[in-house]
Amino acid sequence: VLYNPKKMPWPMYSHDVQNTNLYGVSSLITNLVSIDGQTGPPYEINNPTPEILISGEEGMLCRWGEDNLSYSALPSDEVNQCEIDGSTAICNLSDQGEDGEKTIYISCQDYWGIDQAPYQNLIIEFTLIGEAEVEEPQISTLTTSGITTSSAVLNGNLSSLGSFLEVGVSFEWRKSGQTAWQQTTVSNKSSTGSFSRLLSGLDSNTIYQVRAVVEWLNDGLQKKVGNVRDFTTARKATSGGGGGGGSAPSEPAVVTYTISLGITPTNSGTIQGAGSYQEGTQITVSAKANDGYLFLYWQEGDKIISQNLNYTFIVEKNRTLNAVFTYVADKTEEEINVLVESIEVDSEDVSVIILDFDFSRNLTLGSIGEDVRQLQILLNSLGFLVASSGPGSPGNETAYFGSLTQQALARFQAANGISPAVGYFGPITRAFIAKMTITTSTIETPTITTPIETPAPSISRFTRDLTLGSTGEDVRQLQILLNSLGFLVASSGPGSPGNETIYFGSLTTQAVIRFQERYASEVLTPLGLSSGTGFVGRMTRDKLNQLLSN
Repeated sequence: VLYNPKKMPWPMYSHDVQNTNLYGVSSLITNLVSIDGQTGPPYEINNPTPEILISGEEGMLCRWGEDNLSYSALPSDEVNQCEIDGSTAICNLSDQGEDGEKTIYISCQDYWGIDQAPYQNLIIEFTLIGEAEVEEPQISTLTTSGITTSSAVLNGNLSSLGSFLEVGVSFEWRKSGQTAWQQTTVSNKSSTGSFSRLLSGLDSNTIYQVRAVVEWLNDGLQKKVGNVRDFTTARKATSGGGGGGGSAPSEPAVVTYTISLGITPTNSGTIQGAGSYQEGTQITVSAKANDGYLFLYWQEGDKIISQNLNYTFIVEKNRTLNAVFTYVADKTEEEINVLVESIEVDSEDVSVIILDFDFSRNLTLGSIGEDVRQLQILLNSLGFLVASSGPGSPGNETAYFGSLTQQALARFQAANGISPAVGYFGPITRAFIAKMTITTSTIETPTITTPIETPAPSISRFTRDLTLGSTGEDVRQLQILLNSLGFLVASSGPGSPGNETIYFGSLTTQAVIRFQERYASEVLTPLGLSSGTGFVGRMTRDKLNQLLSN
């Protein structure tokens, strides 16, 4: 006669009864699921009271202990009893004390109240480790290069990210003898290596101090500075007096001009690039709209000279430029498109980028010098952006030839049939560039008649993130590509085939969403998303660029 103390239903299959009765050992099988969330070895746990999950069957009871005993023989107090949730046991261990290797035994009793034999117990082994010590990033200040009468290239090196995936880097600088430091803009960096920043608007023949800075988030913003280095700006040459036989001729005076910037209306955006520059210097002024505003154009006097957020030109005279924005939070997308397309850029004002720098040496990864900065300026001006923001971006070109410069150069070489297109600036590429004359019109909105078919995109690559409110020629090219692929921005009017605009509005967002969901396995799934977002980030850009190349 079988004893049934729990008044449970008898099993339906006779062999279950036989196993229980003949051997007195549970047929229950249990498996380890995780230790404190870790699902596979090696189990290195930094929590002294970890949680162990095991799977089995409904109706089981489980205990844990430090001895290999059956369920009934293990301590029966509440601390050692595991919580049961269906067919899962949750065992919350008590404090395991000091760091080191630990062994825990878990034994269970099945639905019928039959113990597992000790040899069926789960033997749980893990290593208890203390909280990992946070390692700080390591930063150092390198020698300043590219020093002129009014500017210098600041250089630093991030030798370690420490315990962090991404940090912010910048520089602090001051005149020698001053106590307060001024800081350049902070750019994010996710890999070790050198970084640079062009500092302009300096006084000539003046000693400055500089130090590299790294910032990171860990219980608030943390900051560390590198060693302090001094540099002295160049002295302005002065014309010599008359007479005086035998005296050395004086160098011609350095001519500088002032670029002044303004904003209309006040507080509608931010601008960068104002300052004093030597004659013949190529510079880029930049504008960025505040929330609720849209950048329209750069204006000089009564002339509209460019609709580019980043306007590049050669310094030949004093100039006062005004960045004009408009409030769009209360406008519909159609009203915004009509407004943008109605702007007529003065066709007589052409920003000419003249290649007058003599590249006299080969350049490769790790090269440093003014010729590297000139190469970056050239690549940016041709649309092969070294970077969309931060060091290497238009107006922030540096004297260091890093991986971003190498990649931009490789794209330039591939687009112009220069082989091998590997990002090495050698004799073939130098000879090709020496023959170039670059003239870039600032006209951004040509008159368009309704075409019969969708034009092909003229852009070779999308290089920056785009989202609701973005403006620029790359937005127009995005709309052209979406329309050509069948993801219509609009069937008629602004955004429709042949009427693409430079404004990223809600219609563009919806077209991007349809594109993303069409290629969800490549664009959304890797990010854990199931629905499109309308944000053109790295994954979406990669797919767009792949389709462009095809």
